Amino acid sequence: GASGGIGSMLVSILHKFYPCNLHVTGVCSGRNEKFVRALGADQVVDYTKGPIEDALNDDSDPYDVVFDMIGGQSSYKTAKAILGKKGRFITPTGPVEWVGDEVLTGLAQLAFISKMIWYTVIMNYIPGSHPQYDLPVPTNLKDPTIFNFAFENGIIPQIEKAVAFEDQRGIAEAIELVRSHRAKGKVVVSMD
Repeated sequence: GASGGIGSMLVSILHKFYPCNLHVTGVCSGRNEKFVRALGADQVVDYTKGPIEDALNDDSDPYDVVFDMIGGQSSYKTAKAILGKKGRFITPTGPVEWVGDEVLTGLAQLAFISKMIWYTVIMNYIPGSHPQYDLPVPTNLKDPTIFNFAFENGIIPQIEKAVAFEDQRGIAEAIELVRSHRAKGKVVVSMD
């Protein structure tokens, strides 16, 4: 969500570059509301208090874009409920919730790839009331322009935990924190 590693950077970047022209709504647990508001979210929805679409449909216009950091059918269903007619659903995780939590068998990998093709290619060409489904892919990660973009513009990643590569216990704790899906900001392993 908005308080995790990718979401917290996204909220910061959107707030920095579109401070007046964009309404940013962050979704996170209530314990992270102050954190997400401090990053620049105009509104925060606590997903633990019920369906997200119920909180957003009560008093807001349809959204133009939903950035999903969780994945899965529940996120897509919520996006369909709150997006306008030409809305876009953008997710780095795809149609499977918490992708990466488990090692996929060959058959599961094939099913995952098939879902990705269905949502990001085929469905986008089928007329209907569904949103445009986009999956961002890395560009040239060696390009220093992309690497330095956020830092040159004053965007500082929020780091919940940093551990040294040599600290085996710290690495194990960092992995568990990431797997818990409760990290606030980034979890970093220092290679120094």
